[in-house]
Amino acid sequence: MIDKEKANLNMKKQWAKLAVVLFLYALCIVWVQPCSITGWLLTLAGALLLFDVYITKKIRWQWWKTAEGPVRFIMSWVDALVFSLVAVYFINLFLFQNYVIPSSSLEKSLLTGDYLFVSKVSYGPRIPQTPLTMPLTQHTLPLIQAKSYIEWPHWDYRRMKGLGKVQ
Repeated sequence: MIDKEKANLNMKKQWAKLAVVLFLYALCIVWVQPCSITGWLLTLAGALLLFDVYITKKIRWQWWKTAEGPVRFIMSWVDALVFSLVAVYFINLFLFQNYVIPSSSLEKSLLTGDYLFVSKVSYGPRIPQTPLTMPLTQHTLPLIQAKSYIEWPHWDYRRMKGLGKVQ
């Protein structure tokens, strides 16, 4: 009897967590404003994945936590690295990004090699024009000097709402 009550209490917690996460997800979607049917389908897919993570648990997202030996050790490091790379990518995409001044065209105010942190929240982050790009690169890949993106599919130029207005 106690196990059943504990399971019900645990499910209530899971539903509460799902409600909070879906609310934050909905706020993010309102900010991004998907403009195509593909965007709305991806939004629905994300909500279904969140439902699985918190409620149904049909997909074993952390299968490696029950593994033995080096698999558990290696996969814990892979998990941490993937999480940190995704976090840095979304911070660069939506919040702020660092740049280096490449040439002397701004010599009177900025010197070549100066570092800038650009806030993307002020005027609104730009939506990527192609979803197929190498994360955490600007325009070219560092070692092979090739484009870091694929030109197809190509979306229209859009910006999300920012906290300020361009003056």
